[in-house]
Amino acid sequence: MPSKGSKKTTIRDVARLAGVSTASVSRYLNGKKGAMTEQTAQNIQAAIQKLNYVPSFTARAMNNNASKMVAFVVSNIEDYFSVEIFRGASQVLENSGYVTVLMDTNSSLQREQELLESINQRSFDGLLLQPLTNDAQEIAKRAVRQFPIVIMDRELELSAWPQVVTNNYQASYNATRDFVAQGIDEVVVVSSQIQSASTRRQRYQGIKDALQSGQSLKTIEFNESDF
Repeated sequence: MPSKGSKKTTIRDVARLAGVSTASVSRYLNGKKGAMTEQTAQNIQAAIQKLNYVPSFTARAMNNNASKMVAFVVSNIEDYFSVEIFRGASQVLENSGYVTVLMDTNSSLQREQELLESINQRSFDGLLLQPLTNDAQEIAKRAVRQFPIVIMDRELELSAWPQVVTNNYQASYNATRDFVAQGIDEVVVVSSQIQSASTRRQRYQGIKDALQSGQSLKTIEFNESDF
């Protein structure tokens, strides 16, 4: 075991102790054990443990041209639904060996633009975006890297990327019809600025369409960035 203050253990040290090539150690670290015997794999694992070797993630990312990190930009981390989307997506990605990095726009369009530009300068393998902007061209102008992008929750018109969205109109329509069936004839909607997000517009329209003559709808809007 290297003593304190000694040079950092390298993949060559592991290969030397295990009696194999550095290529074999690299294959082991990348999970490609099919081309080696079980004894070779055990020797490499024993050498790693004895030397307390920690692979350089940066070096492996450069060699493989992949960081195994995905950026996830949410509109507001205080929004329960945003957190739930992140939790579900990160679980799926982790099962495939990816780490999800959460970023929060805090309901600010300027912050969203800054984050998209910052992501261009980092070695992310992809981007999941819960957008604030309704303008797909604005996103394309900021997110210029050639990597996969998936739009989450909020639908964009003319989107060049896959979109994972909920049928917000039908959900709010059904909920409102249930209230109406219970004899409720006055509905109050409390929401962030409705026109700023497709999800809110769709839900609001579903509520309006579910109401019948003689039933009233009152709307109270607020600005999330004020909180």
